[in-house]
Amino acid sequence: MLSDREQRELALIEEELSSDRHLVALLERRRRRRWLRRVVNPRAAVVFGVLVILAALVLNLDLTFVQGLLVAGAGVVWWSWEGWASEQARAPGRRRT
Repeated sequence: MLSDREQRELALIEEELSSDRHLVALLERRRRRRWLRRVVNPRAAVVFGVLVILAALVLNLDLTFVQGLLVAGAGVVWWSWEGWASEQARAPGRRRT
């Protein structure tokens, strides 16, 4: 159990943290990103693009083949960007711009 003084100090810290708009915005952004990553991730885009390419090859559909290439390419770029962004976030002493 916390003493009265410790409870007051903890309440003051919680109030200051909840009033920090920058911190709240950062946490909200991270929560939204996690939801997006659960729904769609870059590997799924690459796999879907490859499946579209294979279907286009089997069915001899030229435009669908190009669409599959675009989806797979976008997935590869997204996957690379996520890896780069996470590496930048882990680098000590560097700020992302």
